[in-house]
Amino acid sequence: MVMKSEPDQPPVCPVCKRSDMVVPIVYGFPGEELFEESEKGLVMLGGCCIVDGNPEWYCKRDEKEFG
Repeated sequence: MVMKSEPDQPPVCPVCKRSDMVVPIVYGFPGEELFEESEKGLVMLGGCCIVDGNPEWYCKRDEKEFG
């Protein structure tokens, strides 16, 4: 699993301009812990394929991937 970046504060969503609804997108094969974090809404699972240009952030409110 790979997290592309992890700053102290997530960026603001380009749609709603909020950061409290933004979570990091995690790529790679997730283990049990990541599945649990995803179910709690703490991360978004981005799939197993890791390529340059994948979005880094997900806004739960707007269902928007960005970054």
